[in-house]
Amino acid sequence: MRHMKLITSAQNEQLKHLSKLLSQSKVRREYGQTVLEGVHLLQVYLEAGYTPKQVYLPESKNTHPEIQINQQIGRRLYYLGRKRSLV
Repeated sequence: MRHMKLITSAQNEQLKHLSKLLSQSKVRREYGQTVLEGVHLLQVYLEAGYTPKQVYLPESKNTHPEIQINQQIGRRLYYLGRKRSLV
């Protein structure tokens, strides 16, 4: 069974931070964080033995065949509600 955390509010602090990471290199440097976009990059990151702090996926992708990361990610996985836009 999947442990699913659904973010539906544009006012969610995690979503706001993610949006800043995506759009501002200054914020990425300040927090020492980056954003990996795409399933392939995430899979390579996991295969290299790293563990991401958080993973965000559109809710519509939660049954997509390429999304086989849930067991490796566990409680770090968040789904974005259908109408959420990051930038």
